[in-house]
Amino acid sequence: MNGLVELNVKQRAKMERFLTRMGEVLGRKLKVSIKTISMDYDRKGEGVERVPARTDGTNVDISPAAMDWSNPVRAWLQTKGFFYHEVMHSVADPMGGYKAGDARGLREVLNMLGDEVGEVRFAEMYPGARSYFALNVYELILRDIARGKDADVPMDPRSYAVLYGRRSFLPKRLMAMARAYMRTKFAEAQVQRVEQLIDGYQAAASLKT
Repeated sequence: MNGLVELNVKQRAKMERFLTRMGEVLGRKLKVSIKTISMDYDRKGEGVERVPARTDGTNVDISPAAMDWSNPVRAWLQTKGFFYHEVMHSVADPMGGYKAGDARGLREVLNMLGDEVGEVRFAEMYPGARSYFALNVYELILRDIARGKDADVPMDPRSYAVLYGRRSFLPKRLMAMARAYMRTKFAEAQVQRVEQLIDGYQAAASLKT
């Protein structure tokens, strides 16, 4: 379902004003825009990747197409979660956004780690954000990314690496299930190595605060 079709101009403007005020409450003066967006991750022209939201520290763009507006309440909660995530990049992200150079693989890994650490920090500062982050984990990471193409597979084995750093605000049952799925494709030593790497990154990032 196309989010832009479901939202009229007045609705988008109302959401933008509300989120702008939220930013002010959080001590950030931001220009919020609800619009379809894309981000060019590949400088060689191999295509663009759709993203639900982005920020440059001054502007926050959120794509309504990332949400299913057949359930307006849930979609609005997701929108707020994406907004919190983007504000997090200027408040609690140890990397301060995308600063990993030109190597796409390295950039994706470091961005994943930065997202995990940043969301945990932000949730500690603003506990109300936890439920929004958790909802977007369920909706975006598990449903749209981690699940993959096979409808009979509820979770991609690699999902655990994305969830592990966020375990402080995710259900223990979900974490146990994600770890078990990872073990279907990777040895226990590899799973533990992933945990060690994420723990190490989080510990190193905490030294910067």
